[in-house]
Amino acid sequence: MKNYLHLSFLKLWLLLLSFTFHHIFTASSSSSQSQSGRLVTRLIHRDSILFSKKNLTISDRANYAMKTSLDRLINLKAKSDGAFIPYIEGSLIPDAQGTIFLLNVTVGDPEISQLLTFDTGSGLLWIQCSPCKKCPKKPQYNPRKSSTYAPITCHPNECKYRYRGSCDSDGYCQYSQSYKDGSNSTGTVAVEKFTFNSFLKGSAIDYNVIFGCAAKYHAGLPIANGVIGINANPVSFLSSVGSEFSYCIGSINDPHYKHNFLILGDGAILDGELTPIQIRGPGLFYVTLKGITVNQKQLIANPEEFEFRVMVDSGSTISFLARSLYEPLKSEIISMLKKTNPKLRRVVFADRPNLLCYRGKIETDLEEFQVIFHLPGIKTDISLPGVDIELNKETMFLQSDEDVFCMAIDVSDQGGLNIIGAWAQQYSNIGFDLKSKRMSISPLFIPMMNNLVGLIRVEWAG
Repeated sequence: MKNYLHLSFLKLWLLLLSFTFHHIFTASSSSSQSQSGRLVTRLIHRDSILFSKKNLTISDRANYAMKTSLDRLINLKAKSDGAFIPYIEGSLIPDAQGTIFLLNVTVGDPEISQLLTFDTGSGLLWIQCSPCKKCPKKPQYNPRKSSTYAPITCHPNECKYRYRGSCDSDGYCQYSQSYKDGSNSTGTVAVEKFTFNSFLKGSAIDYNVIFGCAAKYHAGLPIANGVIGINANPVSFLSSVGSEFSYCIGSINDPHYKHNFLILGDGAILDGELTPIQIRGPGLFYVTLKGITVNQKQLIANPEEFEFRVMVDSGSTISFLARSLYEPLKSEIISMLKKTNPKLRRVVFADRPNLLCYRGKIETDLEEFQVIFHLPGIKTDISLPGVDIELNKETMFLQSDEDVFCMAIDVSDQGGLNIIGAWAQQYSNIGFDLKSKRMSISPLFIPMMNNLVGLIRVEWAG
């Protein structure tokens, strides 16, 4: 394990060092680069913006996370069932669907700053455009004022089958997307220049992106201007840079944590063991969960409910498991806590009766323990080891009130869909190779840029 960690450290250090030298030797009077096969950018925590001007309690934030995660589960299940007619893949309600991380980009010429939600469950990149009917706030981006905006000429078959849209009277491709929750977005499919701030200070990368320019939007969107979908759909932004991506998540408890970042295309980090993924429907990808170990006690997952039926999702805070595995896990955790701290008392919420909660504080009332989610390895002539997602008290439980904490895993009542949420992904690097259909999860090392020439300091997570 020690050698593996040193290898991961060295790989990430060399990768970031290559960014530094590239930046030094290609610098010019313009800080913008042309279309590139690699993008490294920071992820912004939703709560740092959403709650920055609100004096919300721990309970407020926890309830928000629970609610949005449940909404996310319902919408992803509907999406996996193909319940969006007509549609282009794009998460409609980043707020209600629980998206945690965002990216800051600029759009058009002249450039307009936009905040987009990062969503591994969506495809098309779309933003609100001015004028916009029913948008919750006036969009800043007006395509009529951008010299780089170009609507896509409508070819009926391409518009229908590639974008699942229709031609308007002006001969342009229009999309119309509706969700089970009643939200909808309609507008023009177009090409525009999107500029992303790269991981290196002072540099940026331009992309000519096919996107949805929403002229009508009906839903709640309190902080973001749109969505950047990163799934396997051909219209996803990922197709502009390659077939690989990886992202690092540090502490979700800290909205201002500075070391969450995203790599798209060449140089995405797929470290450690690999597990196969299956791509289905509108570009969604699934993994298999073989079982869970709780302090050496193994719980076996039913293949009918967990073989390629688990999403490793960036947009859901908590995780969801089918009852056949959730109940044994819950029982083992209850039994374990009775032994380690018999003074703990259960708390039951009427609106979430299945959720396992206790009165107390995670930091002082829980001893360290280990829960491991086991994913299978890649099948070859010699089967490779699988991926283990190791959870501890900080990533297994969340503080839901000043004196109440809950397990960050709930039962899934959406038949056929399980989710490993972002809370369980903390302090990890998650990498996807959609071409080879494989995924990796490895311990997080935190890269930091210290000055304008990209000097690198790498420190341990935590």
